[in-house]
Amino acid sequence: MRILIRMVDKMVHIVDNWPYTDLHNINLDWLIQTVKDLQEEVRNFTQDLPHVSAWNNGQWDITHAYEANEIVFDDNKIYISVKPVPANTQISNTLYWTEIADMGFDPTDIYTALEQIQSALDATLANVYYVTPEDFGAVRDGETDCSDAFAAAMNSGKVVKLLLGANGYVIKKPVVVTAVTAKLIGPDATWNQTPGQFSGITLTENGYFLINAEYALFQNIYFYSYNRTQGSTSAVTINGPDGLNGDAFFYNCVFSSCNDSIVCNARGLDVVDCLFARGTPAITLNYIGTTNNPTPITDSKITGGRGFNIQNCRFHTGVNWSVLVPAGASCYNFNFQNNLSDHSYGEIVVYGSMSNANIDGNTWTLCNRPVLAVADGKLYNSVFSNNVCSANQANALPDNYISITGTAAEIENVSFIGNVFHTSAYRAILATGLTHFTRVIIANNTFDNLNITGDNITYGAINLPGTFDTVVITGNVFGQVAPTAAGVCIRADTEDTSGSLTKLVVQNNIKTYDKDYLVHTYLQSAAVNSDIQTYRLNP
Repeated sequence: MRILIRMVDKMVHIVDNWPYTDLHNINLDWLIQTVKDLQEEVRNFTQDLPHVSAWNNGQWDITHAYEANEIVFDDNKIYISVKPVPANTQISNTLYWTEIADMGFDPTDIYTALEQIQSALDATLANVYYVTPEDFGAVRDGETDCSDAFAAAMNSGKVVKLLLGANGYVIKKPVVVTAVTAKLIGPDATWNQTPGQFSGITLTENGYFLINAEYALFQNIYFYSYNRTQGSTSAVTINGPDGLNGDAFFYNCVFSSCNDSIVCNARGLDVVDCLFARGTPAITLNYIGTTNNPTPITDSKITGGRGFNIQNCRFHTGVNWSVLVPAGASCYNFNFQNNLSDHSYGEIVVYGSMSNANIDGNTWTLCNRPVLAVADGKLYNSVFSNNVCSANQANALPDNYISITGTAAEIENVSFIGNVFHTSAYRAILATGLTHFTRVIIANNTFDNLNITGDNITYGAINLPGTFDTVVITGNVFGQVAPTAAGVCIRADTEDTSGSLTKLVVQNNIKTYDKDYLVHTYLQSAAVNSDIQTYRLNP
């Protein structure tokens, strides 16, 4: 800076010494030499410019030795060192320092403010609550495979958010998630921006999500599949970190044409406000283990995952099994509540074991299979209550609403209470072939318009197995159970010779249709030990 000032002074000196009045006295030699000197100083100045620096954010420190061309701040002024400055040299020493500006404020405040802004920015970036698949290279064009981008995003430890767009993401291979927590959230769409298959996730034959996280959340996601075959990999498989101890949550999601939509091998599952269409099964509870934490449960009938909650969902058009518990799997604490199954098979199928089940407040309509099927499976300590089971059209008639079959099947401590069974081809409750049908209550249900495709005495509203223990049938209303007098309200497979009838209570039921039978011939001797009351409105 001193060089620059000296250059300016020389230029002024040239002008001041210009002999305007006597052109003959112009000292050309002096003028040429002066210009040469200025050129040299300009060259030196421009060479020095890249070497200008500031130590310690420019705050002057008398104890520090400085190189040439270092800028410092002191007392709201800016100085530059014109040559190397020894330590303990005063800032007022003009041999070493040249003042170049008076700021009127402390320039170090600028650095402090900038540092605070940068710190706040770093903290904000570190705490941004979501990333997008595009941050990891996803291309949402409806064709490009986004599997690797989704895996990287979901393993980042942050919430992964999908934004509305004209096209959907395509997943062509497994998306393996090993993070402790994984959260995938779709667009917060308004009523006229409902996310569909074009802004959701399209799964090809080999594309699916494999979740090995402790905690997984999917919300507002549209899963769409094409060209998937029965038995293909699931849309989402929940394993948990060790194949068992994980929990998954699905809120407001759509699974369209996804065979094996959700397979849960882990301990817990929450599915709320979701839609399943044209895929089978919708939900598979495949937990194989015991509730071993915090206290082991030694009762062999109380095993399985810690909790499975399915609420306010719709199973629509071609969903063969709403919920499947395969052979060998065990499900403990199962809540299936306020769901709708329509135009589908819509059944809960238990080949394995289910304990502590609450199946309440659901509606099955226009379905084509049992709404509850226990096929060689076990059902313990459970309630089937306040459900509406109705077909209402001839081409969508379930054979039996509740079907309990197989010599290996076990029913114990189960209640069927407050349900409506209306319009069925065969029976409302069928229990046949099994030998373990114990402590069962059938109470306060309504049975009407059953056995409508034939007039067969084998089709009763309630069909008991040949052997049972402690069954109470009370407070029910029986309407039409067959087109003519051949149908019955309550019947058994075979005539009992083992003494089961001594443990049957049939009382306070009302029969409103003109039929002759409340209890089938095989059960007539039960009247000795039962308070049977029948009322016919049309005698």
